[in-house]
Amino acid sequence: YTTANTLSLHDALPISVAEMRQALDDCRGRVTFTRPRDLIGEVAQRLARGQVVAWFQGRSEFGPRALGARSILAHPAKPGMKDHLNLRVKGREPFRPFAPTVLAERVRDFFADPTPSPYMSFTVPVRPSRAKDIPAVTHADQTARLQTLRRDDNPLYYDLIRRFEKLTGLPMVLNTSYNLAGEAIVETPSDALSSFLNTEMDALALGPFLVTKRPFPLDENRRTARFALAPDALVETLAQANGALDRATVYLRGKGHEATELSLAILDNCDPPATLDDLTQPVRAQTGASASRVEKGVRRLFDLGILVVDNPPR
Repeated sequence: YTTANTLSLHDALPISVAEMRQALDDCRGRVTFTRPRDLIGEVAQRLARGQVVAWFQGRSEFGPRALGARSILAHPAKPGMKDHLNLRVKGREPFRPFAPTVLAERVRDFFADPTPSPYMSFTVPVRPSRAKDIPAVTHADQTARLQTLRRDDNPLYYDLIRRFEKLTGLPMVLNTSYNLAGEAIVETPSDALSSFLNTEMDALALGPFLVTKRPFPLDENRRTARFALAPDALVETLAQANGALDRATVYLRGKGHEATELSLAILDNCDPPATLDDLTQPVRAQTGASASRVEKGVRRLFDLGILVVDNPPR
């Protein structure tokens, strides 16, 4: 594993593996992670299956484009990928396009202008015979704003695309900046994890680690898994003049989620942390909800990241 980037725009401060591991440990209640021997093979397989993978490697880029250090990657041939990324990941307008990173030696096979574009600076025509093969990165006018990539520029990123090509026949990946709408491109491991957990991305390659979201505890863990309010979540309640609850909102990383009576009861009974079995009875007594409704409420809060597992298995 190497974090070397030789593109001149990769000039930010280096981030150590130890810093990445600390950020992961801080999020252990919400993520699982491994350190695979073949990271790029694992990521290439996920991309080939149509998953969306965040890519955080080496020093960050300086400038308006993601160039393979702070990127969100996806399969360029999936017809619905553009809409999925705009709606479920980036949170932006549906017409916004996405760009490909293409192996420099294969540009002529897909694009009419082979001019080098290592900084994703130029929009070029897609060959008419190939536009149907890469719909997620082809603009409405049959062009694409591409990044051309030589191995000397970024060996790890180049090798990832080569592995993806072996699986799919496509010498490119969809590459968009690793940020959500209205936010700057992520810089630190904590930034990367926050954005990852707040969207519908499937995995995160954080340095040598492959990160996924911790699934809801299944039967074998539900008796021991303790749920707690996420450390970065804030509950705001507004009362009427007579003291009755008017409305409640849970804020998580700047985003507000309306809290129902059931949600508030669950959160109240997760302080101190409690198992699903332990909190079900008092929540039912407070709200009259069935046991299945309580579990669905806990699942929803867990999926939103508002609840975390306080004692995750290692």
